[in-house]
Amino acid sequence: MDMKEKLTGNEKRDLAIEAGLQLIPYIGGSLATLYFGAKEGRRFKRIETFYKEVATELEKAIALSSISPDDEASLIAIIEQVNERVEMEQIEEKRRYLKNFLVNILLHSIGNFDEKSFFLQSLGSMTYLECEVLSGLAGQTAAVPQPTLAAAFRQI
Repeated sequence: MDMKEKLTGNEKRDLAIEAGLQLIPYIGGSLATLYFGAKEGRRFKRIETFYKEVATELEKAIALSSISPDDEASLIAIIEQVNERVEMEQIEEKRRYLKNFLVNILLHSIGNFDEKSFFLQSLGSMTYLECEVLSGLAGQTAAVPQPTLAAAFRQI
């Protein structure tokens, strides 16, 4: 870890919990290893599954777009951001959205890095329901009548 990198609030909390568990006499170390080992295992399994799915999608594609040297640094930064999101994301469907995002970037040119990064941050902060609503609206070709929207919200 680079000395310039800072721990997030969640990482600080996890370190404090782990240290607290280890202070419990006789069983503290075992409890900390059991809890945090399983947690790290789930994170690595998510990453492994994610990249297997990305590889499958890319094998189906005809060819990857050529990546210019200027876009290479941007692509690396976006892959790192996607990797962090996948590690933390517990909902399978949102990981599917992240996979589609990464595959589309690899198949097509990177484009504007700031736009892609903003989209990734937005996707990470959205709930699954918000993602589904936007997905439904993106497929909508005609205007949605206001009474239809009002009725949909009353049912919720």
